[in-house]
Amino acid sequence: MVSLLITSNSLYNKSLDTLDSNPSIDQTIFHQLENEFSTNEQFFSSEIDILCLFLLEHLPLEIDLNRLTSIETSSTKKFYQPKLISFIQHTSESNKLLHRLYKYFQINNLEEFLLLKQNSQPIYLHCLQRLKPLLSKTTYDKYPLAIQVFVHIIHSLHQSSLSEIFDFIFPVCLMTLDDPSIEMKLISLYLLDHLQRNSTTTELLLFNRANVVM
Repeated sequence: MVSLLITSNSLYNKSLDTLDSNPSIDQTIFHQLENEFSTNEQFFSSEIDILCLFLLEHLPLEIDLNRLTSIETSSTKKFYQPKLISFIQHTSESNKLLHRLYKYFQINNLEEFLLLKQNSQPIYLHCLQRLKPLLSKTTYDKYPLAIQVFVHIIHSLHQSSLSEIFDFIFPVCLMTLDDPSIEMKLISLYLLDHLQRNSTTTELLLFNRANVVM
């Protein structure tokens, strides 16, 4: 029942071609999820990945522009919020439920949450398996929310986890870099910067990756 509630209201896996021009989500879904969490905590151990994807699509994506310049100044933080899709509703309820999950699992942040095991695999791998068919060369531009959720996940992970999925992340970086929109190009640079900061020299030297990043 809860799984159906989430999947029927998720937008990350809906193509722009199939979405209404102004789809809306009933905000009471977050209260329903809160109530379900209070009475059926076991649900979250079996289908936590679909809940994670749903919550992440309703968190705003912000790019730290200082990270993309040669000089970083802490006194003048500049952020850019890509408008990948105009009608998505960002909501504080999504963040509240995420933090309630952190408390329940006794963790501190999104990375620790994504590293939790579901059926012997980290949650982030389950999430990326669901996102993978949406992020190919022929589909990525039709699923802008999938890109947004992908960035949330990747930017929350660090070296050891990123090493395992480098070959999945890098093609997405190159596709979005080649996209004509400024939003996609900034997302690509943001992901490449994160990879460069959190990858070993060996990983970056493989297949001329370092030159592409530079």
